[in-house]
Amino acid sequence: MIKPFFKYFLSLLFLTLLAACGDNNGDKGLLSSTGNGGNSHSSSSLTSIQLTPKFAQIPAGFTQDYTVTALFDDGHTEDMTTNTVWTLSNSAIASMSTNIATGLVMGEVIITATVTVGDVTVKHDATLIVTDASITGLQVTPKSITTITGLEQQYMALAQLSDGSTKDVTHSKNIVWHSSNTNIANINSSGLASALAEGTTTITAELNLNGSSATDSAQLQVNAPSLVELLVTPKNAELPVGLALAYKAEAVFDNGQVFDVTNDHNLTWSSSDESKAIMGDVVFHAKNTKGAIGISVGTTTITATLNHNGTITEASTPLTVTPAVVVSLQLTPPSETIPAGRTQGFTAQAEMSDGSFLDITQDDALSWSSSDPDIATVLSSGPNKADATGVSTGEVTITASGSAHGTVFEATAALTVTEAEPMKLAIEVTNSNVIPIGLEEQMNATLTLTDNTTVDVTHDPNISWQSGSTAHATVSDSGLVKGIAVMENTPINASINYNGITVNSNTINVNIVDSIIQKITIDPLDSMIPNGLTQGFTATAHLSDNSTKDVTNSSLLSWSSDNTKIAAISNTVDYDKGIAYSLSTGTTKINAVYDSSSESGTNTIISADTAADLMVTDAIAISLEISDDASIEEKATHHFNATIIFSDGSIIDATDWDQLTWRSDNTNIATISNSGDTKGTATGIAVGSTLITASLQTSDGDILSDTSMLEVTTITPKPIRIYSDHPNWSDGKYQMQVASAINIALNVEYDDGHVTTITSEPDIWSSDSPNSSIKKSGPGGFNVLLAHIDYETVPHSVPVPPMETMTANVEIDGVPLSWDLEITFKKSRRDNAEHYCKRMDPDGVLGLPTSSQMAELFESLNSNETICSQYGLLLDGECGGDTDLYYTSSYGTYDLRKNIPVGSYTKSPEFVCLADPAFDGIR
Repeated sequence: MIKPFFKYFLSLLFLTLLAACGDNNGDKGLLSSTGNGGNSHSSSSLTSIQLTPKFAQIPAGFTQDYTVTALFDDGHTEDMTTNTVWTLSNSAIASMSTNIATGLVMGEVIITATVTVGDVTVKHDATLIVTDASITGLQVTPKSITTITGLEQQYMALAQLSDGSTKDVTHSKNIVWHSSNTNIANINSSGLASALAEGTTTITAELNLNGSSATDSAQLQVNAPSLVELLVTPKNAELPVGLALAYKAEAVFDNGQVFDVTNDHNLTWSSSDESKAIMGDVVFHAKNTKGAIGISVGTTTITATLNHNGTITEASTPLTVTPAVVVSLQLTPPSETIPAGRTQGFTAQAEMSDGSFLDITQDDALSWSSSDPDIATVLSSGPNKADATGVSTGEVTITASGSAHGTVFEATAALTVTEAEPMKLAIEVTNSNVIPIGLEEQMNATLTLTDNTTVDVTHDPNISWQSGSTAHATVSDSGLVKGIAVMENTPINASINYNGITVNSNTINVNIVDSIIQKITIDPLDSMIPNGLTQGFTATAHLSDNSTKDVTNSSLLSWSSDNTKIAAISNTVDYDKGIAYSLSTGTTKINAVYDSSSESGTNTIISADTAADLMVTDAIAISLEISDDASIEEKATHHFNATIIFSDGSIIDATDWDQLTWRSDNTNIATISNSGDTKGTATGIAVGSTLITASLQTSDGDILSDTSMLEVTTITPKPIRIYSDHPNWSDGKYQMQVASAINIALNVEYDDGHVTTITSEPDIWSSDSPNSSIKKSGPGGFNVLLAHIDYETVPHSVPVPPMETMTANVEIDGVPLSWDLEITFKKSRRDNAEHYCKRMDPDGVLGLPTSSQMAELFESLNSNETICSQYGLLLDGECGGDTDLYYTSSYGTYDLRKNIPVGSYTKSPEFVCLADPAFDGIR
């Protein structure tokens, strides 16, 4: 799998229009807003404020942070959190310190935020519910990890509560962090561990709150290899004025390990010419990181300096700032519907004057606002910027606005909030519920709402994952289950507090086994990429029970490159682990080592069987091609692919490259994703046509692009079921006599409600019984079912005829549909009489009628009344009377069970045998 160069930090995709600190003309903030160090908005007036969150629930003793965003009449927003006056409706239930509320006792309180700008004062309320939930457990992550002396490791503590919810308590004043061996590593009050010396230590967190407490621990292995070099990426990048570009620093050690040190407190960033670009904090992929902000056209050098155990190491790369500017903005999705309590992320795509398209969603200078925060709020700062959350039913307009070189631009999207509530939480294991000790398996969680929509809540901050036995299996806050000790049927479950309603999940039992790793293999073993691209590698563990596990992203697996001048490979878990970054032409070997020495009962250190060869060539990208024109229906999707053709003739799939941007010319017709696994996927919105464009800026500044036309057509109704509207058997059940035939007309119902009749589907019927035959009727087009049971072979002692199911299977417009008809067979009067007469009078002594005579008789009769009046029936049957006695109206009564006449019965050849008592009367 080849990925773009610098997968997770952008190689020429500019994330954010950050506030610039100044340029050589003194004009600060080419793209910025007031409060972010940018252009003055002295003439604008405050129109509204947004208090986030609008609804929150915490246990007594816990805290809740609030933010306040002010919206001004010129469209810009400002973070007013620190300039807000806070009041509480009941200070006995909660207290307030600046923007942090602390629950005191169970109850409900209204928090009011008041903001004054000039002569305008605006207030807004939020509801805080304080519960009496107690602590039931604590989970510290990561459970086991290896680091290097002189580096840092951040830990997280998640409290599990009695109401099924979870709370991040990593930075809580009620939690105490400590290391079992402070000579090896110490840890501060925020859960940040500093590695000091080689060895192993136990990191423990202890939470005490409201008389209850919980503890949990994790293992930290510290190695002491020597620092070989520092890598800074992207290399030789270009950046438009006013935009920002994320950078990454990785430390390479002599044991082959590579660690991300971008945000390490021992690493500093600088720009050689701050009139061209400055280094600052940016947000990328919902994570805080470091980035360059373009100030003016020109060239500067970006340098990272690491002080590792007293040794200073530097790495630098040139950055060229270009004059390209933002000329328009587009929001995706243009419209969306969500239930109250659910969050919808929006993206903002800027069209640049050089023809490129950039994702600027999380730019500090881009303001996001909601037209009515009481219906939906939208975050305008932080890692979750542009996330809108439904508060109450209604419709709002989500607006993103900014400015470039004095030109104001904005875009809007429509958001509808419904009243759907959580109904069911379902969890499942991604691959297998058999987990060897020391290995991991991902769980997934899906929440179903009352409007039948579903939400993936696997990583929702309000979901709580639990293990029934943490001594045997642990589960992280993201649903990652890890085997600790052998145990069958270890229960894993989850609960979520969704908009104030707690829903519990089903339970998945996982089996923790003692299967051990026998070998590690790497894929691919041979690969070749042009310089400037990346290559993804996969590590697979082969276990003693013949099963395999993907351990590419395991915290116990370390990747390394033999020649980091040619390519470096990342070890950043859950980010880009296993991704090799090419740095110069040549060949290097990629290796993987699985170190489970800290895991009880598992292997210690296993190297991959065979190292992979990675060749980096000097080929350059010369053209971009995307897949052909397409047509889809409204609400349907179509995935476009983009390929890059290189000078050496190689063709590489670039669909999901970070620096490749997709765009729809008209998002009212169709949108196209620029994120995650859905990148390149277009969604039809309304009937019409739109141009789909993919563009890529190469390392030499050229822009490669290609377009395809996407047509969105009217939704074609889809068939959803077939059924019979016969009043007697529309429910799929029918009683019929043996050797009878029925005509079955089937209807097709479509998702728009209209119905048609099947008239031309041949041979659609099948039966689960060999005793039935099925035929197709003639020109009428109806399907004829002909059922026949040979009762000559059925013993008379069998009281109930058999039942069978006839199934119609059709495919309408490519959709397979089926309908079952359950048939219960009943014996006809003719069958009863024929069988009885043959059995009672085989020699004709009684003068009973023959089969042919019986056939003529019953075929000539059309009602029970006729049979009763003329020929007689079982007396407790439809004509009434004693079970033992049968009669004929003309010839008196005959006791069929005793086989003797009764009373004035007169023997006659016209006697009609009407019933067989062995079958409990006539059917």
